[in-house]
Amino acid sequence: MNTNTVRVISASLLAAAAVLLAACGSSDSASTVASATTSTLGKPIGGMTTCDQATIEKAAADFSEFNKYAKSTLVPEDGQLFHCADGWATAAVDTGTTTMTVIWQAEGQFWIPKDAAKVCPEPSPVPKAIYDLACKTN
Repeated sequence: MNTNTVRVISASLLAAAAVLLAACGSSDSASTVASATTSTLGKPIGGMTTCDQATIEKAAADFSEFNKYAKSTLVPEDGQLFHCADGWATAAVDTGTTTMTVIWQAEGQFWIPKDAAKVCPEPSPVPKAIYDLACKTN
């Protein structure tokens, strides 16, 4: 193994440890999750995701694009466009053909969509503060 490979592996292990430590904390509706990762060039990259309208709208657009839906418009649910708690988010998304509830988990600088069939059964990792909106709708 050359020196660059060892550095990349070491940085990757440190990044994984940082993500695990970040996951241990909790936050409120303005949640942020920090992350550090390593690029393919071995240079550290990082970022954090935030729970704000622009970021959740981007996550909804990415979700619709990936699933080949015509559009992705956030639909008010419980008087709000989205809900966040402890590194999780949920929103009702109009896909052009249907309105569906989408659940995301913060992973570094991205909101990653999660399958409700996998994350909603008890004991659920989805925080109680948003569980009903995320798992008991649509």
